[in-house]
Amino acid sequence: MTTPTKPPCFPDDKDMLDDKNKEDTILGTEETFKVRFRVELKGRLWRCITGDWKFDVGFKTIGKGPGFYLSDLLPKDPNFEVSGWRGCDTRCIERVVTVPAGTIKIERDVQAFETVGLVELRCCDGHIAVAGYEALEEYEFFKGD
Repeated sequence: MTTPTKPPCFPDDKDMLDDKNKEDTILGTEETFKVRFRVELKGRLWRCITGDWKFDVGFKTIGKGPGFYLSDLLPKDPNFEVSGWRGCDTRCIERVVTVPAGTIKIERDVQAFETVGLVELRCCDGHIAVAGYEALEEYEFFKGD
């Protein structure tokens, strides 16, 4: 399926958070899972803008332990960004990052995290022109699959 270039970008496809089992928030550290990033830009001004999109997911530990950004664990994955984006070419962006088994390391047998999706648009000189976030769900990881 080809991604459309102008809104409505994903009219028949629900947001993954709205279209999933709300009870399915526990993952084994040895499970592979996917993270999907989507941006739908509405309005004529976006056609005049260019830059580099960057995406990430932040994990904040509930309780003791360090938090982390998913991109730090997968620094070579190109799906965390869209370089050289031009709004006159497309205002619909979708990226999927596959998180391999064993990527998430936890300090206890079970560890819970608050998560947030992050997005930024950087200009050609590197400064951030647009930044945003979406609070996601709480997720729990356990050692094993």
